[in-house]
Amino acid sequence: MSPAPRPRHHLRWALRCALAALCASAAASPALAQPRPKEVELDRGPAADLYIRKRPPTPEAPVLSTELRDLLQSTEQRRDDKRLEAIGLLREFLASAPGGESRAEGTFKLAELLWEESRRTYLIAMEAFGRQLEGCRQTSTPSGGAAEGGGAESCDKLTEPRIDLKEPAALYRDLHDHHPDFRRMDLVTYLIGFAEKEAGREDEAMGLFREVIERFPRSPLYGDAWMMIGEHHFATSAWDKARDAYANVLAAPGAATYDLALFKTAWCNWKLGDVDTAARRFKEVLDLAVEAERSGTASQRRRRATLRDEALEYLVVVFTEDRTISAQEVFDFLASIGGDATRATCW
Repeated sequence: MSPAPRPRHHLRWALRCALAALCASAAASPALAQPRPKEVELDRGPAADLYIRKRPPTPEAPVLSTELRDLLQSTEQRRDDKRLEAIGLLREFLASAPGGESRAEGTFKLAELLWEESRRTYLIAMEAFGRQLEGCRQTSTPSGGAAEGGGAESCDKLTEPRIDLKEPAALYRDLHDHHPDFRRMDLVTYLIGFAEKEAGREDEAMGLFREVIERFPRSPLYGDAWMMIGEHHFATSAWDKARDAYANVLAAPGAATYDLALFKTAWCNWKLGDVDTAARRFKEVLDLAVEAERSGTASQRRRRATLRDEALEYLVVVFTEDRTISAQEVFDFLASIGGDATRATCW
């Protein structure tokens, strides 16, 4: 017997309950013990800047003892000093006008180190910006007005730092133009595109990402290039073009950005009016989070947990904001993905 029609607020509550139950039951399902894969350092090197501003927030850092904190800071300082020393030596080497492959390799390494240094200074600037912003907010009164001294006004004048990639990008451009057969031309081309995007030159950036796709279909950056094109269309609300770009990432389930592309595809489907497909895509995001909890790396678990939480919220929105969808249709959808136990618990 079909359930009687329910008020919209009850539908929203039932959906939240049912979807939470789905995640809990899936996570508790017996599974063969899987060894966790070895962590791969994806946060090193210039390619890691792909999502430097868009990565999901990480859990609060543990409190370190003073001795351990000082040791870590000392280690980081030595690493930074060695990088600056290497940059100086490579500048001297290139100033001696080497030719051929030696010049190409020297240019590539110098660009890589300069990119890392730019990212380091950018992150320091962002940390300082965050402290300034928090200080400004604390000067506001509880009622929302500015405290004495114009704290709110001063917050409006703060400018978020931008990463400065001009020098490494120029070196990569030199490689691109004068050493077209360089062994990592896929990475070189991709990073020039990233720098162009950061500088606000979207057309040039998209052209370079497409060059990676066309020239290097076997590159590990193939999916990342499609992801950047998808993000470009997503930002301009070109939902159909964004979905088509993300589909190329989804064609490779092992891609590093597969989960994010899946989430964005679900969003595009919703915006294009394909509610059923959107809901199923969001449900797949939930499944990925459960899978990561069982056997994923720490970074996968963090990112997919954040995407899971957002997917849960959007699943509720998908079904409750569209008033053409009846409670019976929601009921049937939950039955198709969760079974009778979930429905009985919440409905």
